[in-house]
Amino acid sequence: MTEGSAEEEDFIFFGYVTGLEREWGYFMLSELSSARGPLGLAVERDLYFTSARISEVLHREGRES
Repeated sequence: MTEGSAEEEDFIFFGYVTGLEREWGYFMLSELSSARGPLGLAVERDLYFTSARISEVLHREGRES
C-alpha cells in the first residue's frame, strides 16, 4: 500500500494489489481482515518490509510491474 485514510467505519488503502490480477487499486481494511489464503490463513503484516520505490519492491519480490 502506498497510502491510506480513515473512512466512516473502515480504513481505505491505495496500492499495488496482488490477487487474481496484479494491479493498482483501492482496498479496505475489512477486506484484508476477512481475506484467507489457499491454506485458510489470514493476511499478515510483513514486519520486516522496508519502504522503497515500487520498481525496487517488485524486483525484490520477483515480480514484474
